[in-house]
Amino acid sequence: MARPSRDQAALLSPFDSLIRDRDRARRLFGFDYTIEVYTPSPDRRFGYFVLPVLLGDTLVGRLDLKADRKASALIVAGAFLESGMDSEVIAPAVAAELDAMRRWLGLASIAVGERGDLAPALHSAARSLFSQG
Repeated sequence: MARPSRDQAALLSPFDSLIRDRDRARRLFGFDYTIEVYTPSPDRRFGYFVLPVLLGDTLVGRLDLKADRKASALIVAGAFLESGMDSEVIAPAVAAELDAMRRWLGLASIAVGERGDLAPALHSAARSLFSQG
């Protein structure tokens, strides 16, 4: 297994030590994170159980994911960029990380929805990834 590098994305658990202390994450990284599990659906900004995305040493986005076992697909219900991030740079790294998660979960495909400013570039990057493999 290859060692992670600064150009690889990582999906973080909402309980990861990097962001678990919400005040510290806001102070050090400008990353304002709330688990929206207990937020009523109409009031959620990002999704039910959104995972922060780390690329290098920067929190670059958030993904609202769901494994649909029946359809054998990793569903990206929402893909959001942090302020000032470039989707064309971030999307390929995030697509590669999603593909690793898809394989780990034993799913056949990735489906990217339309919600979020990262979604169009991520959809293209994921499609490109699958056309190569």
